[in-house]
Amino acid sequence: MRWQVTGVSSLTGVEQTAVVEADDAKGAAAMAKEKGILAMSATPIGPSATVQAPPLIYASAKSEVEPPLQPQAPLYSGLLITSLLCLVVGGVCAAAGAYLLLDVAAETELRILAIPLVLGGILACLAAFAGQALRDIARNGWRKN
Repeated sequence: MRWQVTGVSSLTGVEQTAVVEADDAKGAAAMAKEKGILAMSATPIGPSATVQAPPLIYASAKSEVEPPLQPQAPLYSGLLITSLLCLVVGGVCAAAGAYLLLDVAAETELRILAIPLVLGGILACLAAFAGQALRDIARNGWRKN
């Protein structure tokens, strides 16, 4: 027997109607559920539709519908961790270089390392900021389909 099943989509919550082949109203509801429709009523159609089927009542059909998952922008956690590591290493290098430059009691051999340490620290910090900017640009440029 053919049945016209009315219900809501299990994905979107939009009301839908489907025609299925089943022996009874419960079978029609089960067939509709396989198609992703939460049945609220099933009505027989065709020449053998003289018997009125009792309505299927699913009181919580709409409350069971979950909204579809919204895609989210990737976190780019590898880029985040790498840029934070560059920031820490750069800060330590710049601080050590500044200490060697400003320390009056430092030996002459160590003072030679001060300027490369400061410059390396500054460059590492700039690389960290560039990594953060690249991550932000990638996340803001990401679009939901």
